[in-house]
Amino acid sequence: MSEDNTRQPSQAAIARALGVSPARITALKARGMPTCSVEAAAQWRALHLREHVHRKRAPAPVAPAASAPAADTAVAPALALEAGHVSYTEARRREAVARAILAEHAAAEQAGQLVRVDEWSAALAKRVTAFREGLLQLPARLAPELAAVSDQATVYRLLEDAIYQCLMQLRDEAERNP
Repeated sequence: MSEDNTRQPSQAAIARALGVSPARITALKARGMPTCSVEAAAQWRALHLREHVHRKRAPAPVAPAASAPAADTAVAPALALEAGHVSYTEARRREAVARAILAEHAAAEQAGQLVRVDEWSAALAKRVTAFREGLLQLPARLAPELAAVSDQATVYRLLEDAIYQCLMQLRDEAERNP
């Protein structure tokens, strides 16, 4: 009788215990489900599959046997799932979501609604540098004119015009290269 306790159950017995067809057990076995015991198969199935039950009668949950050392070694993949690994179904779902997001980004970029950060920051740096240079050139450009003028209102108007000229150059550059 001790030989019967150490024998692995048949796929048909596991299928009956889990409430699925023997063909489904074959498919699950190919995906890595252990068949050394009903408990190990039920644990693997609970961790790796998100199956919807469309039966009138759901199978009763199988409690793990207290003295089943073979089930402990068969549940090692379950421990890997708890350590951060995901099931095949979850990985496929995540991949589909990632592909959809990438497709949305590509479409938005083609439509001009999305720009690359490195390209945008390079263009902004170029504009800021040109504006800075324009402002730094004001003293050299205006010094001869301002030295000859003694009226404060005229000096103010000349400075204001030069600053607005720099601002208009910045605007024109932005309109040429959006």
